[in-house]
Amino acid sequence: MEEEIQFQVAEVKRAISQLPDGYRVVVSLFLLEGYDHEEIAQILKISNQLSRTRYSRARQKLLGLLKKNSFQNTFSAN
Repeated sequence: MEEEIQFQVAEVKRAISQLPDGYRVVVSLFLLEGYDHEEIAQILKISNQLSRTRYSRARQKLLGLLKKNSFQNTFSAN
């Protein structure tokens, strides 16, 4: 069970690294570092709304990457 969780975390981090810079930074600050959107906006000198928009778009792209990677892993395992 622990190995499966570590594998999943590694997959998410790998997918995050594939995001465009603006998306990757916001996702990392929000998910991994625990900052809220107001703090992220101050750190990056962007609006609170832009932080939220980038996070939302990054999340969609991240889910797509994870689904794609999962499909590839499943296909290559057979």
